[in-house]
Amino acid sequence: MIRWWVVQVARWLLAPLILGAAGVAILASLGPGYGGETRVVFFLPLVWACAWRIGLGPAIVTTAVLMTAMFILIFLPRVEAGAATTADAVHLVFGTGLALVGASIIDQHRRTRFRLILSERDWDEQRHFKRLIDLCQARAVIGRDGTYLKVNAAYAALLDKTPEQLVGTAAAESIHPEDRHIIAEARDQLARTGQAVIEFRALDKNGQPTYHRALIISLHDWEDGEEEFFCIRSDITELRDAQSNLKRREAMLRVLEENIPGGALIQSEQIEGPSGLELHFKYIGTGFQRVLGYDPQILINNSAHLFNNLIHPDDQEQMWRAIQRSAQAWEPLDETVRVRAAWGQWRWIQVRSRPRREGDRVLRDGLILDVTEQIEANQARLETEQRFRQFMDQVPMGAWITDDHERFVFVNRYTARLYGVEDPESLVGRRTSDIAPLEIAAEWKVVSDQVRREGRVIQQVGRGRQPDGTIFKGLVLKFPLTDAQGRTDNLVGGVGIDLTELKRTQAILERSRWASEQAMRARSDHLAQLSHEIRTPLTAILGNVDRLVESDIPRDEAERARQTLIRSGRHLSHLLANVLDFAKIEAGGLDIHWSDANPHAIVADVVMLTSHAAMEKGIRLAHLVEETVPETIRTDPLRVQQIVTNLVTNAIKYTPPGGEVTLRVIHRVAVSDPDTTESEHLGHPPETETVFASFSTSIPSSRWETTTSEDSGAEPTVERGWVVVQVRDTGVGIAADQLPRVFEPFSQVAAERGSGTAPVGYGLGLHIARTLAHQLDGFIQVRSAPGRGSLFELWLPVSCHHQSPSLQAVSSPTTDPIVLPTSSHYTDSPVQENCPNIIVNDHALKSPSATLSREEDQADAPRILIAEDNDDVREILGYYVRRILPNVTITFAENGRTAWELLKRGRDGPSTFALALLDLQMPEMNGDEVARHVRCWEARFEDSTSDHHGSAHLAMIALTANARDEQRLQCLQAGFDDYLTKPITMTRLREAIQRVMPSLTQA
Repeated sequence: MIRWWVVQVARWLLAPLILGAAGVAILASLGPGYGGETRVVFFLPLVWACAWRIGLGPAIVTTAVLMTAMFILIFLPRVEAGAATTADAVHLVFGTGLALVGASIIDQHRRTRFRLILSERDWDEQRHFKRLIDLCQARAVIGRDGTYLKVNAAYAALLDKTPEQLVGTAAAESIHPEDRHIIAEARDQLARTGQAVIEFRALDKNGQPTYHRALIISLHDWEDGEEEFFCIRSDITELRDAQSNLKRREAMLRVLEENIPGGALIQSEQIEGPSGLELHFKYIGTGFQRVLGYDPQILINNSAHLFNNLIHPDDQEQMWRAIQRSAQAWEPLDETVRVRAAWGQWRWIQVRSRPRREGDRVLRDGLILDVTEQIEANQARLETEQRFRQFMDQVPMGAWITDDHERFVFVNRYTARLYGVEDPESLVGRRTSDIAPLEIAAEWKVVSDQVRREGRVIQQVGRGRQPDGTIFKGLVLKFPLTDAQGRTDNLVGGVGIDLTELKRTQAILERSRWASEQAMRARSDHLAQLSHEIRTPLTAILGNVDRLVESDIPRDEAERARQTLIRSGRHLSHLLANVLDFAKIEAGGLDIHWSDANPHAIVADVVMLTSHAAMEKGIRLAHLVEETVPETIRTDPLRVQQIVTNLVTNAIKYTPPGGEVTLRVIHRVAVSDPDTTESEHLGHPPETETVFASFSTSIPSSRWETTTSEDSGAEPTVERGWVVVQVRDTGVGIAADQLPRVFEPFSQVAAERGSGTAPVGYGLGLHIARTLAHQLDGFIQVRSAPGRGSLFELWLPVSCHHQSPSLQAVSSPTTDPIVLPTSSHYTDSPVQENCPNIIVNDHALKSPSATLSREEDQADAPRILIAEDNDDVREILGYYVRRILPNVTITFAENGRTAWELLKRGRDGPSTFALALLDLQMPEMNGDEVARHVRCWEARFEDSTSDHHGSAHLAMIALTANARDEQRLQCLQAGFDDYLTKPITMTRLREAIQRVMPSLTQA
């Protein structure tokens, strides 16, 4: 209603005033220079236009305003000026009448035309209104009094009534009583905007509330001021339920977002910007701040900040490529990148989103998750798996896991290589039948199924086949695999060992154990030998001391005792020196003192030191010095003398009486070839059929050459070369298979069986000699043939000025030097052919008697046999026996074979001797061998008495330097009656004789 009054006021007052003001402005602008009639011409269109657009009333008001303005502004000033005329008044009146008449005609025409248009518009409006009414499901027309004027069937059905029942009733009656206050709110909306939308509750026929929505439009008649309301009503119960569900879901989503562990919901809009694809965040959940510590609004207002400043530089390009790929393929985005948190730490963030269209926009709904802990845990797991893989690949046994289809889940490298596969991963996913024959794979499956069925560990010996077709056996252990809760997942693990390899390993270990035991036994034996070497001279020393104590000892016996003491002392001193040198070698502290040395003097000293031993054994000792040997070499003279003395002493030990030992010193430019000089160095013609074996401790890899310089007045200079000291003997020789062992510590080698020579010494001399030669930058070579002798060569480097005299004089401890005899094997000796200017010194003394034994006989006296290879000990034992048993006949034997020949000489068995003292270590036959032969010989006389001094049993006492208990047991098992360890004293010997021959000592 208020609006209608406002419209009316605007029509009748405001429009004429506005038009009048416009006309006044025009009149003022024209000025007084124009005539009145002319000015009326300007007023007429304005008045008539007002009558056409607004109506006659506003046109009359406009004319009155304009005429009044003209009268005041134009006519009065002319009257006052005396310029006004009657024509001016007529024109004014005439113009006013003309304006009013024209306005009346125009208004009448306008009214007629408007009625036609209005009737036509009413018809159109009614038609459109009817169409609108038809389109609405529930429609009604309500009057100003609030009653229904028109109702369609849908509207009536909405209220469970007929249209006739509703027409004339109040519309408020269809609203729930508690919601009728909303009618006043609807009237206010209609007054302000001409329409209102209200939601309220209504009651259905069952009295249950339903939710309705009504759209009310005001229909106003401007002519008569009547007002009606068009109402469109709909049931929004389902919509309200959907909205309620939506609100609940939004609440649930909000709760979910607040409780996402390390995550947040996000929504972004995908926009094609000037620089390409852009993302603008529309929503970021509160979890974003919990995860990264940033306010979500920062990124909503500035999306580029995330990509430019927060994502790790190495991951920015990766993230953009993923976004572009998702946008182009219209597929979900799932990417994990590093994002810097507010506290500076880089966190692994997983971004998931899915694109969707909303009108013309492309939105992305998704979430972000902090997966730092998962990635770190996964990396730790991968590292653990890698370590496990490395560990399993190094395990020296097969390991694998198979599923219920016999497919490999895990295979270690040992198993893969066993079947000819280098990469274990290539077997994962393959069946066992792919690497083994069907029958073998079937056997494996039977055992695996049994493990799954019974859930226990099964051990078996299984078969396998290698790529070359070889069938092998292995010890296999299969077991079920379970998860953390103890549930099985049909996986079966297995470990296996190739028994072939195990047996091979066991054989290696057995050989190593055997070698270790042999080494320990050898060391123990050689320690016993060392003990023998110490105790034997101690026996001689103690015995001769006892002899010297006696005042009535003859002068010649006293001199022999003194010489024996000197020899035994020197032997012990030499032995002690070798032991100390060996200890220094083991500790790596062997001392070498370099100085200028004369090789001629060194050789002469060695000959002097060893000539007595050669003379006592009846061995010819000769030494040869080549004239080209330099007078001075740079070396350690004491160590060289020690090496050569050791070599010469060994040669004398292993050479039988009547043999020869030659010490030869030559000069060589380069290392001799062993293959071409064996027979030459051993003194045999090249055409001999003897096979010589050779061994070198360390032959230099490069050949040393001789060069000369021609300085004025200077003799040729030997820049590089070798002084070679050769020690050749005609002894028993060394077998080829024993040559590599001659330089090992505690190693003793013997000649072939039947040679008559047992190992002598304690096995340190050659080891020390080899070590000293290496310390002197040289080496030792050996060539030998069983039965032909041996040749040892000491090679020492030389770098010195050399003057070559025509003849090198060599000192000799003998008065008359002699040359080597021209025997059959010396006829073509290269020594005589190649060294014509050499003086040969020969030291050969008369050997002892060649008889098998020596006997001090007393008629009808008991006979006692003493078998000992050491002359000094043998003499002391004879002295002791003579003192203990003065009335006995003593027979001496120098070796075991001689002792056995003497014992079995009698026709009635060995009863010709009452007692035998047998050393265990003797040449040709040991003492225990002699004892066994004696007991076997005695076994032939079964009718003989078993009394010790009967005719069938020989009393035997073992003499040894080995004090171990097992040695005593071995002696008793061999047939000895008693056992004595060296050094032997008279008291201990007397007690032993009393134990085995009490009647003999009483007599």
